[in-house]
Amino acid sequence: MMLVIIASGLLVIDQITKFAVRSRMEIGETLPVFRGVLDFTYVQNRGAAFSLFQNSQLVTVILPIITMIAGVLFLLHLRKNKEKLAEFGVLLIMSGGIGNLIDRTVLGFVTDMISVGNFPVFNVADICVTVGCAILILWVIIGDRKDA
Repeated sequence: MMLVIIASGLLVIDQITKFAVRSRMEIGETLPVFRGVLDFTYVQNRGAAFSLFQNSQLVTVILPIITMIAGVLFLLHLRKNKEKLAEFGVLLIMSGGIGNLIDRTVLGFVTDMISVGNFPVFNVADICVTVGCAILILWVIIGDRKDA
């Protein structure tokens, strides 16, 4: 249950940060934190992660919905087998996916704001998806330590 609370909290943080950026910044505006290293830049992303596949309904709406359904089924399997590490990874991926899907379906774009060097601008949901994938890769490599 704690993992669900953490993932839900990250979804809320994602939506709050996106709302704050949309309501306080102009599109394309940059607020430097550590100039050139870490900035907040308001971008409306109409593509998938890191602005890939711009304006593709299949990739940006339908595929994430199918992925969420598969994620729920996988999550049920993991819970039954008490695979906590993998469960957390899937919950993070779903949290991020839901956060970006909310934006896409309500606004028609995803609000991105975190700019690190020359890397594409991203958001909290993207971080959740990336960390969740890394956790699943780690789980596949080392396995879940049920006794830990």
